[in-house]
Amino acid sequence: VWELKLGTKDKLGIQIILEGKKTGRGRFEFDGSYYDGDFVDGKFHGKGKYYFADSGKVYEGDFSNNNMHGNGIMVWPDQSRYDGEFKDGKMDGHGIK
Repeated sequence: VWELKLGTKDKLGIQIILEGKKTGRGRFEFDGSYYDGDFVDGKFHGKGKYYFADSGKVYEGDFSNNNMHGNGIMVWPDQSRYDGEFKDGKMDGHGIK
């Protein structure tokens, strides 16, 4: 398990995650947003949770190659939600809103 916290001016930290090719379970924080989950070769891949600081929404589910991809749940600040399939970072296929 490893953790990396970045600020907006921490360019070196960004290189560590991209070039270090971390694999395993970890946490990545940037500008108030965070991803907590599985990494493969430095990318979000497997099961994880992503909090979007700019909108307050939260996605929890499958990731592939840094994208929400597979089954997951997106919850907005007003507690509305989408439970279903995602493809290349977008809601896709079957799901319940």
